[in-house]
Amino acid sequence: MTRAIFFISILFLFNIIDSCKAEKEEIFVAKGYVIGFDPCKKGVPIVPIDTIRGLIIEVSDKNCDTLLTYNLPWALFDFPGELFESYRVYYYFPEAYQRTYKIKLTYRFAKPEETQAFACVGDIFAPGFERLVKKQIVVLSAEELNN
Repeated sequence: MTRAIFFISILFLFNIIDSCKAEKEEIFVAKGYVIGFDPCKKGVPIVPIDTIRGLIIEVSDKNCDTLLTYNLPWALFDFPGELFESYRVYYYFPEAYQRTYKIKLTYRFAKPEETQAFACVGDIFAPGFERLVKKQIVVLSAEELNN
C-alpha cells in the first residue's frame, strides 16, 4: 500500500513539474521583414488604426520562419494601399516590396485564447494561409530597421 502511494506521489510531482514548464513563455528576438497581410481581414488600413488586421512577418533568425501577428502597430510603417489591392488572390506583398519593410522584433507565440480564427469569405483565394494562422505571435516590441 505504501509503495502504491509512493508511486502515485511521484507521478503527481512529475505532473506538477511538467505543467510548470508548459506555462513558461519563451521569448524570441529576431530581425525580418513584413511581407504580407491577412487577406481574410482584407489587410487594408482603415480608421481606426487599431482595428484588428494581420501582418505576415518573415523572420531571419536561426529558425527562419514565416509568422502571423495581429498586434504589430501599423503606424510603424507607411504601407501604400496598392500593397493590399490583390487581397482576393494573393496575400503576400508584390515581389518588389518583399524586402522593403525591415523590422526587429521581440515576440512570443500566442496562447490559444489570444489567436485570431481563420475565417475567410468565399471570394478570397488564400491557399496555404491557414498554416500561417497556426503560427500566430504576440509582438512585445518592434522597431523599424533601415535597409
